[in-house]
Amino acid sequence: MKKHTITWLILLIMSCVITSCDISQLDNKVNIAGVVGLIEGSYSLSSATITEPVDLYGNGIISTDILGQMKSHGWWYGDYCIDGDNPMDCNVLFPVLTINEIGQANFYVPYPVHPHYLPDDNRCSVGLGCYQFHYCINNDGDLVIDYLEDEILMNGISLHNIKVAIVPESNQIIIRAITNFYDLSRDGWFGGDMTLVYNRISSENRQ
Repeated sequence: MKKHTITWLILLIMSCVITSCDISQLDNKVNIAGVVGLIEGSYSLSSATITEPVDLYGNGIISTDILGQMKSHGWWYGDYCIDGDNPMDCNVLFPVLTINEIGQANFYVPYPVHPHYLPDDNRCSVGLGCYQFHYCINNDGDLVIDYLEDEILMNGISLHNIKVAIVPESNQIIIRAITNFYDLSRDGWFGGDMTLVYNRISSENRQ
């Protein structure tokens, strides 16, 4: 009788452990879905500014608004069209389904271009290229971001001291970097701290 009692207790304990694990796994899935649901999807580059004004088109007008200059002139170097769409609207943070699964994000960032790479008919010292970073949800349910702090884009020109922040409460991703753009009217490099703001425009779960 004692032997059976011990066996029954062992089975009960094992059952509780298994049930607890199932509940824990369910909680983890719920936590992941909640966090990822706030950040995954497509983003649009809504702002690109730099601390020191620069003239990217050689028209004599300097401005700290990088994105404004790109939109007003409608031409830049590098990635210009992604499957028929403007790459500024093709920034994607892909969802993950499990704890510690690595998720990828592809975001298009402005970068400086030296004038000797520019065609004579469309002179513009700014380019647009893809920058990738990764993220995961760890065992504590925290969002962890992994990214390169220095990125070499086309023609060997780099962005330095890159910082990536995901801000779920405002549906934004913010990328900061230090760089210099070539001012075509003043024939020199100017720049400083560049801030890129991306707003979420759609969610994979809602499409």
